[in-house]
Amino acid sequence: MDEIKKFWSETMEMSEARWIVAIAGLVVCVATAYYIAKLFRDMALGKTESPSSYISDFQRLREEGKLDDEEYEQLTKAIPTDKSPVGMSKDLQKAIKEEGNNESPDFTVDKSSDEGNDDDDKLSQS
Repeated sequence: MDEIKKFWSETMEMSEARWIVAIAGLVVCVATAYYIAKLFRDMALGKTESPSSYISDFQRLREEGKLDDEEYEQLTKAIPTDKSPVGMSKDLQKAIKEEGNNESPDFTVDKSSDEGNDDDDKLSQS
């Protein structure tokens, strides 16, 4: 162990070695940041794999003999078939569908109804 410490300390005394270690560390940091950013971007854009792609992979494994029929059935039953979030109860899914039919709220501002409204002027005078 002492030999390794001695070799490392002697190597780090050379300026070229310090530059190489610094650049290697920088490359690792940039690669990690890129991977994390790509992961979050794909999640934000909804680029996750669909359940059908998982099922097709399990079919391939079953055909290759790596999964038996019982394991395949358990896996296909565990994968959700619709786009509902995993872990959400059926009652909650039904309540959400009944409440809003999965419609997104409209946050656009109607400029025509704002004409003649002097609320902003009243606030600025106060």
